[in-house]
Amino acid sequence: MLRKTLLTIAVGVAALAFGASSSKAVEIDFGALALPGGCNATSDAQAGHVCGNTVTYTGTPAGTLTGQSFNGAPTGIPAGNVTVRLLTDVGGALNESGLGQTPNATCLADCEINGTASVAITSSVALGLADVLVGSAQAGEQFSVWTLVGGVLQDTFPNFVPNATNCPNSICTFNFAGTTEVAVQNTGTGNVLLTSVSTPAAAPEPASLAVLGAALVGFGMMRRRRR
Repeated sequence: MLRKTLLTIAVGVAALAFGASSSKAVEIDFGALALPGGCNATSDAQAGHVCGNTVTYTGTPAGTLTGQSFNGAPTGIPAGNVTVRLLTDVGGALNESGLGQTPNATCLADCEINGTASVAITSSVALGLADVLVGSAQAGEQFSVWTLVGGVLQDTFPNFVPNATNCPNSICTFNFAGTTEVAVQNTGTGNVLLTSVSTPAAAPEPASLAVLGAALVGFGMMRRRRR
């Protein structure tokens, strides 16, 4: 019986250790989230929804996500409206879903980020691997990805130009150090979408593994004494 108990604990410790070493980022697709309150469907053929200057998503793997729109760089005064293109609006096409911006109550450029506008997302939990996916990014367009560095929002990937190689299927993936705020600004011709952000999957704490390891050693010592 004791041998079986020891084996069970050993398997449990190994499983936790494996989980800690193989945790993967959790992608949060804005097109798949429930539509925030205060958003209204557009009346034109450009499927999407126009929301207020600020949208809030609660209960996501990244905690509370707050989005804001800007007519220019994301370091200025928030202005305009956040737009949302759900997966159901675009026939399930991830690369055409996400957050955009419009300066007024009417969707422009397919409810995407156009001109020099930007959309910023602030998270209550540090974002992680594959932090942001930028969708609807075709060749000839240009945009910047901003991240919070040392408490200051900085243009981390300035004037990025997508193509079929660096943005397959019109989706660009950017990886960088953990942050609690990211933003996408359109800086050239065309228009893009803030499609998703990611957060690291929860992993077992080292302290928990240490406790289980200590328990395993304790059972081993008990077995020696009985002999």
